[in-house]
Amino acid sequence: MTESGSSDVWWTVYAFYPFSPRGPQVVKLATYRQDLYVYENRELFPDKYKNFHGGVINVTSLEHTPHFMARVETKEDGAEETIIYGSDGMLLHAMEDKLNFTSFLMPAKTWEEVLQLVVDRTAYISPVYWELVPDHLVTHDMTVVYETAYFAFSMAATPSRPHWSGLFLPLANETWLGIFFACFVATLALALIFYVKERGRVSSALSALGESAYEIIATLLDQNFNVLLPVSATGRILMLSWLIFVFIISAVYRANLKAYLMKPSPPLRAETVEELVEVVDKAAHVDFLKHMNHVLVDKFTRPDGTTALYIGKTKIVHFPACMPIPHDLPFLPHLDHIIMEVVEAGLMEKWYNDEIEVARRKSLRQQREYREELQRNNEMADAETSSEDGEGAGSLTLGHLTGPFILFAGGVVVSTSLFLAEVGSQMILG
Repeated sequence: MTESGSSDVWWTVYAFYPFSPRGPQVVKLATYRQDLYVYENRELFPDKYKNFHGGVINVTSLEHTPHFMARVETKEDGAEETIIYGSDGMLLHAMEDKLNFTSFLMPAKTWEEVLQLVVDRTAYISPVYWELVPDHLVTHDMTVVYETAYFAFSMAATPSRPHWSGLFLPLANETWLGIFFACFVATLALALIFYVKERGRVSSALSALGESAYEIIATLLDQNFNVLLPVSATGRILMLSWLIFVFIISAVYRANLKAYLMKPSPPLRAETVEELVEVVDKAAHVDFLKHMNHVLVDKFTRPDGTTALYIGKTKIVHFPACMPIPHDLPFLPHLDHIIMEVVEAGLMEKWYNDEIEVARRKSLRQQREYREELQRNNEMADAETSSEDGEGAGSLTLGHLTGPFILFAGGVVVSTSLFLAEVGSQMILG
């Protein structure tokens, strides 16, 4: 305030600009008299944070792929530069361009330290999304919500192994039912022919049914006819049609049998939370869905293109997510406006998909280099014909042929039981 004479009183209004073309400074906004006549053409309540004029803003975060990542590069003059990238890193760059500031990434060792730097106002932004929960708002503020943080689980699937069910896989379930129904009809028809037209060859209807069942099953399994071969024209036509049917079915079955004997059974995978509780104990990993997607593509893709882990289909829980900032941050409205512009333009999903594509291309490059290395070492043929346990893919192992051994063991048990029963009955009757 300045006095001029005895009756005029003058006021001068100053404001502190933390960011200006000349750095932090105090600027005179207005000078006016008691009658409120303003002599300075300035805004009394200016927005100091529309333009940071290249000022430095402290930010802090740990690496969280694919949202926030940083690498240090050396320039031609020997100076080191921190390059920030990732979907949330690109959002930070959008803030820098819009508000004209430069961010300085403060180091931190834990996420607790990251949050504490924000709470203490040492860093003004943590440029990676955090889940929005009421407890967070006690110590700091949050930007506008721009992401939905899905928690999901990932785990290793049970290793795939050949299974005895490979004996039945070459034909669909309805095909097997059709074969059983055809056997039943053919047995009844042949038994009727034996009992009506060739009755002198069978002692009873039950004997005709037994002989017919034996003939049908024997020919189905590529055995020769029994002594009781139909002699009537009706019986021969029936058996001719049956043999044609058996020839086609057995040819189709054999064509796919080896492939399905070697084909591993589907791995045991828990896809829902309920299945997770029933199947696993402590072998699952719970994390943010997008983060796990990137890690699986980048870190857990084998040279042959398969992945060692999988992500469950259902999500465990989800939260709205946004960036933590200190309480009462004066330029928060500007940050929220920029975030909403980026989200509405669809750039967050684009940046995320770009990072996934970079990781996928990196994985493909590693696979190509792996195959080229095998070719240089003349190992490609062995690699292409080898399974995970090092056995040739063209060879049927004991694991592949578990089904036939089970059938043989079952037949031995049944045959032995019947033999003992017959011997026992003869001893009792004798």
